Amino acid sequence: VEEGLKSKQWYQRRVRVNAEYGADVLITTHNLITLTGFASWLTDIEILSLLFSAIIHDVEHTGTTNNFHICTGSPLTIMYNDRSVLENHHISTAYRYLEQADCNPFDKLSKDDFREMRGIVVEAVLGTDMSAHFTQIKNMQNALFSPSSTQKDIAAFFSVNRNTAMTLVLHCADISHPTKPWELHKTWTDNLMEEFFKQGDKETALGIPNSPLCNRQETLIPESQVGFIDFIILPSMNLLGDMFDALLQVQNEEAASGGGNPGEFRKVTRPWDKPLSENRKRWKALVKPSEDVVAPVENGLIMEEEDEKESDSNTPSSNPTQQNCKTEQPELNGSVPPPQAALLRKQPPPQAAL
Repeated sequence: VEEGLKSKQWYQRRVRVNAEYGADVLITTHNLITLTGFASWLTDIEILSLLFSAIIHDVEHTGTTNNFHICTGSPLTIMYNDRSVLENHHISTAYRYLEQADCNPFDKLSKDDFREMRGIVVEAVLGTDMSAHFTQIKNMQNALFSPSSTQKDIAAFFSVNRNTAMTLVLHCADISHPTKPWELHKTWTDNLMEEFFKQGDKETALGIPNSPLCNRQETLIPESQVGFIDFIILPSMNLLGDMFDALLQVQNEEAASGGGNPGEFRKVTRPWDKPLSENRKRWKALVKPSEDVVAPVENGLIMEEEDEKESDSNTPSSNPTQQNCKTEQPELNGSVPPPQAALLRKQPPPQAAL
């Protein structure tokens, strides 16, 4: 796996996705499941599967988006039929590595355990495709906040949809760099934007339209980051915290009904709120006065500024439109702009959500 993240064949094509990034997502996933108590709800095989998913989720990444592959008709696109091209490639590559001699640390697992692990890994890594983002968020929101849902309904949902919960954890870990200290967040952002710009350079050379955020001369980085935090990161991390809270309550009630000794229910500490708010404010301070950006974040919550007025155009769409070569949004985990924010000086806001 490390070879797949560092090999010259792939590494020269990208800036962000490398072994250090894989380690970052692995550590973030580990922290999310341990600091919140989520790991106590998981089996050993599920923990192993989730951590392995974090390690391999971007192995042999090409430094370009799925839509770039589709628009250029790359060999990977042909192989994976235009569907989650890179994510399918990451999974396939990782399991090909496991087939090499002395490269499978899981060869002592039973066939059933290995099959269960693979099922979790496939679903979790495919869930890092940003085109699935709004579907993931909507499904979890419906499970937790439907007016007709009872505590028993929520418990039943998690008993059947364990993979769904794990997939959301990996997805949030993958896009979580705005929740890190500013110096680390800024480093990942700089690397990410350079990766976008390299794709834009390729698109220009090929004579195809630049994808949003991929034009070196026109992209507004601070605005893109504020939009990414407001409309992608903050809702995702808030929902993740809500999911952890719901699971903790389910565990406590199950312990009580089984004659155990449940802990006192309390909301999960959300350590990401403070750095997320601080990073949002720092990006907002870098926005030029002529460039307006919606909704600041205070204490982890979106709040409307006094000098900013809501309008219909500021309402994010909950259903992403189908990708195409002209309106594709970058899907590389870090600067997906809101559809209503004009992030490019000379181009209109992209109409596709992701």
